Amino acid sequence: MKNKQLNIGIAILVGVITLSAYGNEKNLSQQNTQISQTNSQTTNKDLEVDSTENMINIFTQQPLDLENYSLDYELETDDQPFFFWSQVTKSEYGYYFSIDNNTMVFFDSKSQNIIPLCNKPECMHNNSKCNAYFGQDTLEETDFWLQQLQYYKGNIYLIGFDSEGYANLYKVSQDGSSCEKYMQLYKTDISSTALPHFCIHRGYVYYIKEDEAIPKIRRIKLGDTETEIVFETSGIRPNLYRMLGYGDYIFFQSGNYIDETCVETQGGIYAYNIKTREVQLVKKDAIATYIIVNHTCFYKLGEDVRKFDLVTQKDEKIIDGASFDISADEMYVYIFDESDLKVYNHQGELICNIEDSNVYNKI
Repeated sequence: MKNKQLNIGIAILVGVITLSAYGNEKNLSQQNTQISQTNSQTTNKDLEVDSTENMINIFTQQPLDLENYSLDYELETDDQPFFFWSQVTKSEYGYYFSIDNNTMVFFDSKSQNIIPLCNKPECMHNNSKCNAYFGQDTLEETDFWLQQLQYYKGNIYLIGFDSEGYANLYKVSQDGSSCEKYMQLYKTDISSTALPHFCIHRGYVYYIKEDEAIPKIRRIKLGDTETEIVFETSGIRPNLYRMLGYGDYIFFQSGNYIDETCVETQGGIYAYNIKTREVQLVKKDAIATYIIVNHTCFYKLGEDVRKFDLVTQKDEKIIDGASFDISADEMYVYIFDESDLKVYNHQGELICNIEDSNVYNKI
């Protein structure tokens, strides 16, 4: 499954590059990489504030208050929800993504070249001493998780697990010259197979610990130590997943079984207002893949892709026969269907079909 998700992420990257590449050239400085623990590193001392008393409208679908709060997107400070397969992240000059689950590379939008994130002039980029290598680091006893990357204010962020099971947020420079253990998030069972899920949005890192019996969304101000619970699930075998930031909101999905038979489920897409700290139901019964773009929510219902206007509340089917997950950006909707990447416009019209073999030839 991990390798399939990686293939999907690369295919999405190539689709975006093919259709809407942009950017300016940036000179990368020549320095050596250091994995360092600086004075800015913080330690989570289990200081936790519960803010869930502000949960309102979580059972009745209501429109967002977009007269007073915004869905405007800012590249420098916002999460990057248009890459649902988030081993791809976008900067002003190109894209960073991972290959082989252990190497970070950079695609330069201007030159159209893909290069390892390493600025050592004599490096052959074929061993663990390469700056671009983010496999298990035996010296620091850190196991890096390259399946989720995020660019934020000039740096790339990712999760690394230490030998004691702590999930730490690492900050990597744009040229790969430094990798800093930035802040500690939480501790998990070392033997757990639960995957980390985080997003950085407007000054906070939000995360979900997927191995909790009662899942919660927590946030910590970047560089701080105090943890705040912003949403807590309830019900029978509750679930919490697909969290993304956009504008003044953190969107996520939550659901649970309706009774002890554990057959029928209920749930939907929710939104946490980062200014009022209120949570509300945005789209009932939308429990499969979704993406927020501008004032629109694209989501799957069965094998249909639907388009939900967050302002007018108009809901319409635009694509049918979508068997797999979807992604979208400001121009296109992407569906990775077995071996092909299908690209549609926002009206549901097929623009092109990129075959998987062509994708790897480009990489």
